[in-house]
Amino acid sequence: MSGGNNETQMGRRTLWNLQSNLPVNFVRNQNVQQHVEQVVRGVIPGGAPQPEYHPNPYLQHIYSRHASRQDGEASEPFHSLEAQLQEVISQSDLNDGHTHNQQQQGMVTLPHEHVHGHTHNQQQQAMVTLPQDWKAMFGSFAFIVILVLKLLSNHVLGILVFIGLTMVFHYSNTKVIEIVHITSLRDRNHSKKVFCSALWVVLFLAAQAFGIYYFLSDEQLHNILHYQLPASWIGDIFHLIWVTMVTDYIIRFAAICLKAVVAVTPQVCLLQKRKGKYYMMIEVLSQLYRATLPIVPWFYFLYVPTKTWFSAVLTLLYIIAKCINLYSTAAMIKKAVRVFFSNTKFGEKPSAEEIKSREENCPICQDDYQDPVMLPCKHIFCENCVSIWFDREKTCPMCRAEIQHEDPVWQDGSTSIHLQWY
Repeated sequence: MSGGNNETQMGRRTLWNLQSNLPVNFVRNQNVQQHVEQVVRGVIPGGAPQPEYHPNPYLQHIYSRHASRQDGEASEPFHSLEAQLQEVISQSDLNDGHTHNQQQQGMVTLPHEHVHGHTHNQQQQAMVTLPQDWKAMFGSFAFIVILVLKLLSNHVLGILVFIGLTMVFHYSNTKVIEIVHITSLRDRNHSKKVFCSALWVVLFLAAQAFGIYYFLSDEQLHNILHYQLPASWIGDIFHLIWVTMVTDYIIRFAAICLKAVVAVTPQVCLLQKRKGKYYMMIEVLSQLYRATLPIVPWFYFLYVPTKTWFSAVLTLLYIIAKCINLYSTAAMIKKAVRVFFSNTKFGEKPSAEEIKSREENCPICQDDYQDPVMLPCKHIFCENCVSIWFDREKTCPMCRAEIQHEDPVWQDGSTSIHLQWY
């Protein structure tokens, strides 16, 4: 028994000393350590195996044969046992290398049940949370739509009037630009047609303004034109915007009518090359007038006597912002006045030889030269033709050389589409 105990103790020492023959990274590899520990616990009598370990009958048989043999005969089974352990270590190294490669590729190696259960929990949370959020958002959106429809229904007349005024402005502005272009040509056959078109625009816009003030006579919107409040002043934001927008459209209609009158004015009364400057002056002056009209309604909207301190701050901020706006408008008017009173010359009068060396017709109107002028780039045009051209451009029509340094503004008969409601 003592010999057997000695052999058992020797076997135990031999088995535990197998760590000296393991690879250097044995301690770092937890999988190998777990496998070896399970094998060792299986072959040592009285060793308590791990809960997940099942004894290996083959290894138990090897250990039984070793206990019955002499010391000299015990080396072969232990060599076989060591081979078994080396095989376990090599397989674990391979598995560890495979896991390491997966981690390098951005994959996380976890037990299947843990990964599977965790994924299901996340999917269940997403399936539960997202629909609830979407339902809440849909409920809020539906409520907002209902609220907007309710507010629109209370102001449906004002909205329809605003849409109608926008369509009228777009039509009349386009029509006047077309009239200005046709009047710049020397085709006398279109004179009556252009005059009728201009008359139609003036009567059409006048009828629109008269209809608004007549059918809404109870509100007395015309008081805004001389810086007073309308008779039915409510003081809310909807009425403020309504009053300022309608007044702004009326002023723009008046500016379009004036431009149409200037466009059909005979050349004996107003030179064609000067009409662009009149269009510009009408536009900038109307913009200044439009910028000052909303001041009174906005002042009464912001200033509330019951909230003196807070309303005074809001009113002061509005005045500062309005002063900045008026300053920029005044700078534009100053520039327009300087251009209006200047006698702009785009070139010099060419000699007869210079005209003969060029084509016999003006490149713009394709007709005989009338008051020809030669630009610094040596191209020759009719004075009226090239003046009308420079109402829209600042380069030569032929070679695109820059003749005037400042861009022409509002000299083509167009009207600003910007709505001055503040």
